[in-house]
Amino acid sequence: MRRLPLQWSTERQEFFPYWNLQENSTPTLEDLWVQMTTLNSAWNLFCARCHTTNLDILARDENHTTAVTQWTDEGIACESCHGPGSQHVNYFSTNYVNRVVAFANSQLRGQPVAYIVHPHKLEKGESLSVCARCHGPDISRATTEIYREYEPGYSQEGRINDLSPYFQQFPLEPGRTAPTVEVWADGAPRGIAMIFRSFIESDCYQQSDEPRCFDCHDPHNNSQPRVPGILEPSAVSNQYCLDCHGELAEDTAEHTHHVTGTAGSYCYDCHLPNQIDSIVSGARRFTRTHWMSSLPDPQNSVQFGLENAPNACNECHTDQTPEWAVDVMREWYGPSAVGQTSQPIAAHTLWPTLTLGTGLSTGEMCQ
Repeated sequence: MRRLPLQWSTERQEFFPYWNLQENSTPTLEDLWVQMTTLNSAWNLFCARCHTTNLDILARDENHTTAVTQWTDEGIACESCHGPGSQHVNYFSTNYVNRVVAFANSQLRGQPVAYIVHPHKLEKGESLSVCARCHGPDISRATTEIYREYEPGYSQEGRINDLSPYFQQFPLEPGRTAPTVEVWADGAPRGIAMIFRSFIESDCYQQSDEPRCFDCHDPHNNSQPRVPGILEPSAVSNQYCLDCHGELAEDTAEHTHHVTGTAGSYCYDCHLPNQIDSIVSGARRFTRTHWMSSLPDPQNSVQFGLENAPNACNECHTDQTPEWAVDVMREWYGPSAVGQTSQPIAAHTLWPTLTLGTGLSTGEMCQ
């Protein structure tokens, strides 16, 4: 079952070549044919691992032209995130010792129960593996088999499955264009498939056990926030950040240099700007990066061009230049507030430590 090189856009009301649009390349018959013959264009061998539950590959040829596959549910069902229910039942159905021990470990130690997982009770990497299996696709083709066979919770050998060793499998090379255009020229995650990767790169993930995808996103209704207001710049989302960064709670206006309640005064405005490129609908639009520790660095836009390295300042101030934003940042936070690089550098080293400095008066609007 092959994936067509064209997909239907409900917004445009026409078919469009997704990969050519993403890569800004001109579609040709030869190119479209190649897109249909790659190994990962076999829907029931590649795409179906995230669009079905419990995909099982019984047979296939090495060119992925023929295959025998089966799955238990179409779409995302309970077992995709909570593990194999039948194994859970079998494990406890005849062994009462297992029941008692599992109940005690769950209630007293907060440990997950065999074969049924509660992501809240898992360690950071194990918990986020549940989401990464489908939302963290920045992996090699060979690793997709590991992701396909992954089951949330305990494995057959009794250990908890963990995909976190693969979360950063590919380096975030600035301007990376292979296997596709996924990284901005300054090393920041770019493509829609990189949202999870941008979260993993965040210091909030690297240096803390706290952040989880389901803190903000309702996994049982992906069109709804977990808490009203958490997915947009608001007092609610600010409080989520301030729960850890409490030192800023007393006077956030001193930190943001924007009047409280206005654009630019919310954490998301500067630290989760709309820098993830999404063309799934057939129309290019940008959604928020999840690199929560990223800092506005208009110097990168000066160096690489705003179209190759966007920054949070010019996302709002479209009538100003990146050079203007550099001057304002240095005035507010000091000379080291923005990068001063002359060559592309790894994304892991792009973001300087930002400290409060003297600048415009507290609460003064950015102008």
